[in-house]
Amino acid sequence: MSGSVTLDCPCSCHTNPSPPSTEIDGSTFRYQAYVRSRSDAATLVSSLSRETNEWLLAIYVDRNLAVLSIDAIARGDVSGCEVPLWKLIHRGKSLDAAGFILVHNHPSGDPTPSSSDISATRKVAHVSRELDVPLLDHIIIGDTGFSSIGIW
Repeated sequence: MSGSVTLDCPCSCHTNPSPPSTEIDGSTFRYQAYVRSRSDAATLVSSLSRETNEWLLAIYVDRNLAVLSIDAIARGDVSGCEVPLWKLIHRGKSLDAAGFILVHNHPSGDPTPSSSDISATRKVAHVSRELDVPLLDHIIIGDTGFSSIGIW
């Protein structure tokens, strides 16, 4: 799988070259999605809770935490998916991102991080920090909510 995909997301921020706009009484107002909290990140990709396979997404942000892009990085099966580290970093560099947030779903519905989630997060955090596109957080989406591995 290459490139970006648009999932059924409540916002329209997926790799938009310019922020969406709204017109009110003849005046145009531009707005931009920001990720200022774990809850903001989880809300952007809340549709992952309905997926039957595991998906790994990256939300790339600028220095002001404005969303630059939401990319599908990998798709797995019901038991997990691989983390293509080179793809995460390359995309972040190409966007000149200040950092990224990993998000994945647990098809079981339980958002509790597994031991492999935690070890993969540590590896990604270390390598991404060394390559100047730091991992800011890793969020896991489940049926009833989300959890964070807590890098922020």
